[in-house]
Amino acid sequence: MTLVAYLLAHWMGPWLLPPQLDWAQASDLALSILFPSVVWCQLLKLIQRRGDLAGQFGFEIILKRLPDWAYR
Repeated sequence: MTLVAYLLAHWMGPWLLPPQLDWAQASDLALSILFPSVVWCQLLKLIQRRGDLAGQFGFEIILKRLPDWAYR
């Protein structure tokens, strides 16, 4: 766990201005950037695994990427 925290702090360090190893600032930045992505990924995996449950109730869940222009 300590190694993961250390690596995250060093990975987020260059994004901080000025670049310095401030653990609190690095953890806040990692939480604000990485946490939503991890939650979204876990939610998509859960939906994919539980798709048959929706089918039992007559629903179909379709996940597809939006075209690149939709993000601009």
